[in-house]
Amino acid sequence: AGEAVVRGYDAFQGYLTALFNRKTEAQDIQYVTQNIQVDKDNRLDTARINGVYKIFDERYKQEIKKCLDEGLGDAYLVPIIRKKVDSLRIQHATGRMMWTAEMKTAAPELVALIFAVWTLHHSKKFLANMDASDKSAYLFQPHPVQVVAIFCLLGIDSGGVGLERSLIQVRTGEGKSAVLGVSSSLLALYKCRVSVACYSEYLSQRDGDNIAFLFNALGVLDDVKYMTLTKVCEYEINKTVNIREALEGII
Repeated sequence: AGEAVVRGYDAFQGYLTALFNRKTEAQDIQYVTQNIQVDKDNRLDTARINGVYKIFDERYKQEIKKCLDEGLGDAYLVPIIRKKVDSLRIQHATGRMMWTAEMKTAAPELVALIFAVWTLHHSKKFLANMDASDKSAYLFQPHPVQVVAIFCLLGIDSGGVGLERSLIQVRTGEGKSAVLGVSSSLLALYKCRVSVACYSEYLSQRDGDNIAFLFNALGVLDDVKYMTLTKVCEYEINKTVNIREALEGII
């Protein structure tokens, strides 16, 4: 009952977030790079990860501070994101995705800006009711493991050319929903159609509804679809032939 009361009020929710942030302070970028596991056929480029994380971290903190100090939000952040994406002049060829070195270089700062939108959305309710001098301590912030997971998923952790296929495992409670939501946002901003698949229709619907605010703010709501693995397969098959109609014709 006590926990329900605490979680039912915005001011208390901010306090719980601050407690969580303090508990996870030790799990910084050094902790993540030292404890991340890779398969025997791959090597982790720790220096590169530290470098791109530093770019992310500096830009994220810079924009969050400015937004808190000046009362800014989506109306300030989204045009910056759009301008940066437009400068990349992304143009995909039919059946071939464009993934240039410039797109890869821009990704850490874009991820920082996207996470800034995410943070302010999750924090605005209880921040409005607080007089704390250091509001940043009460923010719902991305953790290094989430950011590094995004870098690995999109190949930003390596110097390879093009978008490499990657498989990552994120443990329970380490923030898969944020990893998928922000990764999908970046790919959609890069003019890709994104499918996020899950075995469970309930979980797919829940996560899609919870992250829709971010896609909507960035103007990519129609470009990201959350669906089950079965529906993804049906969608891919039906891109070349409507399997239901084809079967009806045979029958």
